[in-house]
Amino acid sequence: MTIAEIHEGRYETDYGKGVVGGPQKILIEAFDGNGEPGTSLMLGRPIPGGPFRTQADIPKENGSFDISVQS
Repeated sequence: MTIAEIHEGRYETDYGKGVVGGPQKILIEAFDGNGEPGTSLMLGRPIPGGPFRTQADIPKENGSFDISVQS
């Protein structure tokens, strides 16, 4: 499992800690960003309609992978 935060529509995984290429399940959870430090709502409230789930065949070589989410 790999986790990456999305900021301004872009995400990046640490070198050597990315996704292993091949078929993957993708889960995207979106929050409003109005967090409350020290609570379970640190990232804010979940955006309605989520979480977004899909599957993809990720390239095995280093590179980029775009994900489109429709609200």
